[in-house]
Amino acid sequence: MLYVYQGDWPRNATRVRKQTRALAEAGHTVRLLAGNPNDKPRREVVEWMDVERVSVLGPPALSRYLAFPIFANPFWVWEIWRTARRFHADCLIVRDLPLAPAALAVASLLGVPVHYEMADVYPVAMRANRGDPATPQRRSCWTASSCGAHRPCSSFPQNPESAAYHSEPHPSQR
Repeated sequence: MLYVYQGDWPRNATRVRKQTRALAEAGHTVRLLAGNPNDKPRREVVEWMDVERVSVLGPPALSRYLAFPIFANPFWVWEIWRTARRFHADCLIVRDLPLAPAALAVASLLGVPVHYEMADVYPVAMRANRGDPATPQRRSCWTASSCGAHRPCSSFPQNPESAAYHSEPHPSQR
């Protein structure tokens, strides 16, 4: 499976680390495609998975601009496509909302399921960051699977329209 993460692996990737390790321990071959804002080596092997970082496109400022993870950025579509094909990914997991459309497009072309894993509900998190008093102060996590996938990924529910939701109280409310 290919885990797509816009961040700079392993910096600030605690959740990604835990999830990819758990998937590997469950018997899956995991590949991580990560952003590369600091021009790190393209390939790295960690104990439980292979890591591939996106290409650097010229000077750092230009590369950050061209590789910015926005909805359906052709650069990210190409990187996801190339990596998924090379590793024969049987499913994609996308960690960041801005890259979800790119992962969906690639998964559709390859006929594999895509799973969107979200640590925080973006609109709720944005309101919470602005200090909106109407926003519940809790951490939330949900996972949604793609519809119409040709082959289900064995580590996720067989019903591709299923979604799991889990929330826990914010530490200040415990």
